[in-house]
Amino acid sequence: MARRTCLVLFAFIMHTCAYITPPTFTHTRIPSSILYSSPSTFKSHFVTLPVCTKSTLPTPPSPSSPDGSVNTYDLTSQVLDAVSSSTVTHGTVVVTTPHTTVGLCVNEYEQGLDSDLSSYLLNLAPIDSRHPIPSRRNPGVTYAHNDISSRPSQDPEWVGETERCLENGWDVTDPETLKKWRDQEPVNANAHLISILVGTSVTLSIVDAKLVLGEWQSILMLEADGPRNRKVNVHITGC
Repeated sequence: MARRTCLVLFAFIMHTCAYITPPTFTHTRIPSSILYSSPSTFKSHFVTLPVCTKSTLPTPPSPSSPDGSVNTYDLTSQVLDAVSSSTVTHGTVVVTTPHTTVGLCVNEYEQGLDSDLSSYLLNLAPIDSRHPIPSRRNPGVTYAHNDISSRPSQDPEWVGETERCLENGWDVTDPETLKKWRDQEPVNANAHLISILVGTSVTLSIVDAKLVLGEWQSILMLEADGPRNRKVNVHITGC
């Protein structure tokens, strides 16, 4: 019985296959002048070489005083210019900042929303009660990062700040230099937290040599500790 069942199944499969059109394969003949040419010539005909560029956007210092507010800047046109000059047709663009009190995001650039965003972020990360401008202080709000008199930490497990100070020319092992370093260190812990909340990079697609953005989307830089000279890097990869 089992043998008969197998034979019937085999006959059915063969009958079905008789009505299936086999696939056709085509090939393109590569001219011998290209096939036996140098590798670079061969690639230029059949391989689109990837492009990788990096540029730094000229971002002006914040026009506001360092009062603890969050200021928004539209970087869209500058990123569009970088994409246009890159020769990339399809790929990605990554916008980054090397700063720890700046945020990058994609959203609408509008005056009312700018005010709302500043209020919202400062509610999440309010300004320290020790801020140098009395009107900006929030009573009862303190951050350990703003305990500047106890920094850099002497805890052997937290030697990173001391090492970075030394790398950047601040010999904090010298008492006089340590005092100068502490005097210039801002009360800005909440700005660090805002940067963490927002993020410090944006990744977007490039399709048909155009940056993919929604109708109301803009690439925004959020300054939480200005005025300062800032850097924003644009990395473009694709082909």
